[in-house]
Amino acid sequence: MKGLHIYKGKEYSQDIKIKHLLKQTSGLYDVFYDLWEKMQNDPTFNTTPREAVLWGKDHLKTVAVPGKKHFYTDTNYYLLGFIIEKITGKTFHEVMHELIFEPLGMDHAYMFGFSKPKKKSDFPEAGLYFNNIDFRSVNGVHQIDYAGGSVTAPLDDFLIFMKALLNQKLIKKETLEIMLNDDVNMGFPTVGFRYGYSIWKMKTIPVILPDEYYAWGCVGVTGAFMFYHPATESYITGTFNDFAYRGKALEFMAGKIIKELLKYKKAVANN
Repeated sequence: MKGLHIYKGKEYSQDIKIKHLLKQTSGLYDVFYDLWEKMQNDPTFNTTPREAVLWGKDHLKTVAVPGKKHFYTDTNYYLLGFIIEKITGKTFHEVMHELIFEPLGMDHAYMFGFSKPKKKSDFPEAGLYFNNIDFRSVNGVHQIDYAGGSVTAPLDDFLIFMKALLNQKLIKKETLEIMLNDDVNMGFPTVGFRYGYSIWKMKTIPVILPDEYYAWGCVGVTGAFMFYHPATESYITGTFNDFAYRGKALEFMAGKIIKELLKYKKAVANN
């Protein structure tokens, strides 16, 4: 940890808490995009998640004192993955299969580049595009995805996960409440959201975005999204499979899907 977080000449590495990693408030740098560029430009370049964090320590600047600012970075998830491996004595992907995929029956889920699904899907996997390049075709790219992503599964399996999360099959109700309500403003460019422990929450705004539009969940940089809409008790999952669609995925979910769900609820109530 020494030298991992130095901000304005002062060492803060030992001040980073697990909740800072989960809330994306550690103030650490994001190594993902820089290393992605290196992998594209140099096919021989390779790394591991641990090497990626060390590379960031030597080449990138921290953005804030721990706990003071929301800044989304995959570096936080790398560190959480390391913590899980240290505690369990197993690899991160082994833990994912043992504690999540297997118990929930997510038979087609796996960690890209690290494991295989319990059952092979009958359908081909979609591509995952970044500036018209299939992200998954780049050699070693799974190493910079690691605990920051990597879960590959059909939407049915993601639906299983969301239902399990909400219905206390993974964590206690009290824990979920903490994950939801111990939150911070995300700020630009996601000013309409607050962020809990890895959970995005839509901020309702009178007239513009009424309370009935409130939903919580997560959206990925690839345009994949999983949300729960309490007003209609609906689970919303989908993906655009393109790095350019994260913002568009949120717009689609709120402006199209939730809007239609509310229309349907109103129509049923009137009949």
